[in-house]
Amino acid sequence: MSKKGRKITVKGLVQGVGFRPFIYRIAHRFNLLGWVENRNDGVIIKVEGEEKELEDFTLAIRKEAPVASNIHSIESTEIPVEN
Repeated sequence: MSKKGRKITVKGLVQGVGFRPFIYRIAHRFNLLGWVENRNDGVIIKVEGEEKELEDFTLAIRKEAPVASNIHSIESTEIPVEN
């Protein structure tokens, strides 16, 4: 299988609630590589891995997000693999 890249934008109340450590944990769980960065209106996640794991990762963001967070939207676009 070949690696894919995704840029995932999560908007809403996702800062100051443990969201970045949460993203790190689930990325590790699905054997994904990448980074997460705070933005004014949410977070940007760039991640690489197998297609199935990327799909499961995106679902886990919504289903397992920290209780104190409030996700308004999740956008996912394919990007070139860097690593």
